[in-house]
Amino acid sequence: MYANRHMDEETLERYSMGAMPEGAIAPFEEHLLICEPCQLRLAQTDVYVGAMRQASARLRMEPLKRGLPWLRFPRLVPALAGMAVAVVAAGLWLSRVDMGEAHPFAVDLVATRGAAIEAKAPAGRWLLLRLDLANLPASSWYRLEMVDRFGSRVWQATVPAQGSKAGFKVRGTQPGIYFVRVYGPPGELLREYGFEVESRR
Repeated sequence: MYANRHMDEETLERYSMGAMPEGAIAPFEEHLLICEPCQLRLAQTDVYVGAMRQASARLRMEPLKRGLPWLRFPRLVPALAGMAVAVVAAGLWLSRVDMGEAHPFAVDLVATRGAAIEAKAPAGRWLLLRLDLANLPASSWYRLEMVDRFGSRVWQATVPAQGSKAGFKVRGTQPGIYFVRVYGPPGELLREYGFEVESRR
């Protein structure tokens, strides 16, 4: 299906948002295995979609925090949409500016038995999450998803494996419990890791 061409933006966005039809996922992921340009474009799309979700969540919460019911009027929807686009654009620009300058806090995630979460990270810092992929089915890449304790996705990307390891950076998150899920090329959930982002003291 994608043998002689790269994927278009709409297809990348559907995959990143989890809205791709089930039958289209397997050929899409097979193409990703051999196409580095599409892997890079998908990673950029994942950043954009994640930033848009965060901006949208903040805008939905603002009327509730301030107790301003007039913000719910439909005539303000275009203005709020414009604000969301501005927030996303600023976030993407800042991520490009400081990505190389950040000194990320490394967090090693390993599979453990039981419900205890041992991995800790400070709030507000770039994080370098390093995953132990030992004993997982061999693959040159894995789809990773980070969710909060309620299961809401906060980040997603396709990451190449480096032997039995994989690593990725995420911008500093709010305090709380998070889970990183590892999916194989067929879309099967292979493993889940937990870590806690702690408030700064």
